[in-house]
Amino acid sequence: MAKETAPADTVKFPPAITNGIIKCTDLAHSLWPQRKPSKETLQQTCLVGHRGCKEVAGIQENTFAAFDYAVTNGMQGVEIDIRWTADQQIVLAHDADLLRVYGQPEDIIQLTLKELQQRCPEIPTLSETIQRYRGKLRFFIELKKDNWDQFEQQQAFLMNCLAELEPSKDYYLLSFDLGLLQRFNTVPESSRIALIHSNPAVVRQYVSEGKAKNLGGHILLINRACREFCEQNNVGIALGFPASANSLYREINRGTQFILVDDPQKAAKWLNACS
Repeated sequence: MAKETAPADTVKFPPAITNGIIKCTDLAHSLWPQRKPSKETLQQTCLVGHRGCKEVAGIQENTFAAFDYAVTNGMQGVEIDIRWTADQQIVLAHDADLLRVYGQPEDIIQLTLKELQQRCPEIPTLSETIQRYRGKLRFFIELKKDNWDQFEQQQAFLMNCLAELEPSKDYYLLSFDLGLLQRFNTVPESSRIALIHSNPAVVRQYVSEGKAKNLGGHILLINRACREFCEQNNVGIALGFPASANSLYREINRGTQFILVDDPQKAAKWLNACS
């Protein structure tokens, strides 16, 4: 089965080292006692289901089942990944191919929407998702680097899908590909989130130039220096992925604007203890 990988042009360390550091960080945060956030503090944070939910038994990411799971467990938003089909339709999938999630080797860009949905009927289009969850969830839409060869037409198509939504109130665009994110001149900078992987200095420079008003990244990368930069420049933070109650409490108490969680049900249980 295929394994998930990070954006190739942002990775500076082997996955084994990165994953080891992340696990150590999660463990340290889980053992660091935190006060439970008040209801007032919690209201200042938008909780976002990462791909609806990620690695939850019996639920496939980026599907209606995942988004229903997010809604049921109190998420205010969902992070979704978009891909293009061969006939220029936008569907929701993190990977370029179907192997990791659906066990099939085909690349999405090689299939028409009809062919894709014959193979994997669980995969929704962006339009279907917006119509089903509009008013229930905010959409955090990740733009993948590949398949933007006809950018003007593709941007127009995407914006048509979002036409009934209001930037920031209803949706944000986010990407590791800073150049691609900047090309979306139809979306205000306040509704763009520049993602960090192994390039925090580059992202801070990008944001300081006004090309996006928010940055995002793993909890490991949003360190003190990053937070000080954001406070000084009035930059929003989208952070993932607290792996324990103490880690989640810490980020809420620090005033993190957007917190992405892999399992909304676990997050809901942790937060119910605050009631």
